[in-house]
Amino acid sequence: MYVERRLGEFKSDAKTPADLRADLQKFLDAQQAAYDADAKIFGVATGDGGSSNGQAGGGRGVPAGDKDAAGASDPNDLTDPKNNDFIPE
Repeated sequence: MYVERRLGEFKSDAKTPADLRADLQKFLDAQQAAYDADAKIFGVATGDGGSSNGQAGGGRGVPAGDKDAAGASDPNDLTDPKNNDFIPE
């Protein structure tokens, strides 16, 4: 979403697909640097920029529904009827 909002700022005078690709990569690199700077201001860790598809260095977090290493779910999980009075047991 961060880059999507700024995609209108992308400009290129490329004449070939390779040049366009290079310009787009420069734009994306600059957006990543801006995102990291903004995240640092707000105290958000951005990781090493790896992918989240299981490759080395990947992932930006654990999906909310996953269990911890011990196999236990979140003790404050409000989808569990024992922790939420609004869900009938």
